[in-house]
Amino acid sequence: MTANARLSIIINNFNYERFLPAAIQSALDQTWAETEVIVVDDGSSDGSASVIQWFGDAVIPVFKENGGQASAINVGFRASSGDAVIFLDADDVLESHIGERVMAIVNHEPDVAKIQFRLRMIDGDGEDLGAVVPPSWQLLPNGDLRSWIVRHRSYVYPPTSGNAFTRAALKEIWPIPETTFRISADQYLHHATPLVGTVRAIDTVGGRYRLHQSNHYVTREIDLNRVRTEIVISRDGHPFYREIAERTGLYAYPRTYLDVSDRILFGLRLTSLKLDPGRHPVPGDSVFRLGIRGILATVRAPDSSLARKLFQSIWFAGVALLPRRQAAWIVLQRMQVNTPAQRSDSKESGRVRSLFVRLISRKSGNDIEMNPENAPKRGVGNG
Repeated sequence: MTANARLSIIINNFNYERFLPAAIQSALDQTWAETEVIVVDDGSSDGSASVIQWFGDAVIPVFKENGGQASAINVGFRASSGDAVIFLDADDVLESHIGERVMAIVNHEPDVAKIQFRLRMIDGDGEDLGAVVPPSWQLLPNGDLRSWIVRHRSYVYPPTSGNAFTRAALKEIWPIPETTFRISADQYLHHATPLVGTVRAIDTVGGRYRLHQSNHYVTREIDLNRVRTEIVISRDGHPFYREIAERTGLYAYPRTYLDVSDRILFGLRLTSLKLDPGRHPVPGDSVFRLGIRGILATVRAPDSSLARKLFQSIWFAGVALLPRRQAAWIVLQRMQVNTPAQRSDSKESGRVRSLFVRLISRKSGNDIEMNPENAPKRGVGNG
């Protein structure tokens, strides 16, 4: 191991004064000696500046006007010098050992582009919620994922704070397009880095992912504005992924985002078209075709159990075929399935049996809120 290899931890902050001290301290507590901590404040209006200044020379402060997540990450990367980089959200924290585990891989695997690990879920007060993300029953992928991404695009990955990227890989895909990825900049990192190197998983908990009111992870609303935003980001980001793929010799990459066989994207498009067709951002989409393509993509995905494939296939069929109110209720159930309450894959079969029994007994579904205007900070990105 090269003892003087450097790890950069870049903390992206916007108005998280309450959580920022814990994030910074967790970065400073890393057992890997050669660690630099950079804190990028993206135009906060709270007391974040005072928090950053309190740490003095222990951190490298960067203050900028508000420009969004991609802008903050780009600025932070330019200020860094590490051989590997962790982009830590200011409301999350790292375990002290994870930097050392990351650098052990970086120092021995020259082709690695990304290292990912699980995060334990905590609440706004730091209390353990008893779950991890991605869930422990989901295998974290290892190796060369390029052929997988060509066929399926989606793969299991943690939120932003659960990943480390090598500097060599980041330089191949930099900068993150700031207009396209003002939010969800981690999507660009997750989908672009496997095109330029291998992905490695550390099957351990390397940090804590905070769920609180501000990030809207758990919601009783169907946020159609966020659904449409994710579709547009996928559409506008596709040419960047394709250019990187072709530059690295991967000419089989889908020509347009409409050609991508991604069950997550099919689910978003189907939800948008079914529940709010007037503002659906993809002309020419058909509810029936999206339902069929979603089922086929689900069945062909080799990373899911039979029970999960059955559950997701029934979900696509139900949203496509049932009336709007019942379809909205099914969409909401899937949101709740993907919350921390989900513990094991064995629960999927029980949900399959109970989902439509509950649907039949449902009356009007009028307690479902659909809020097209309230976009949350970010969600969990896993396939």
